[in-house]
Amino acid sequence: HVHVVLGAGDWTHSPEIMLSQLKSRATRRLREEFLVSEDASLWVRHGSTRYLWNTKSVLAASQYVMEGQDVQR
Repeated sequence: HVHVVLGAGDWTHSPEIMLSQLKSRATRRLREEFLVSEDASLWVRHGSTRYLWNTKSVLAASQYVMEGQDVQR
């Protein structure tokens, strides 16, 4: 299970494209390092993507990723 906050300074890529690229690159590196087998299925079909339009939303998402995932709500 992975949570990531990414930024695209020039906004040429949508969150969906960035998610796809992140999954592809992570999968390639995991396989290159022999940490997962070639036939392992690593990801769900999609994932949650959100636009974070302001500093407050970026900080809230970052805080959740760094500190809030294990908190029972």
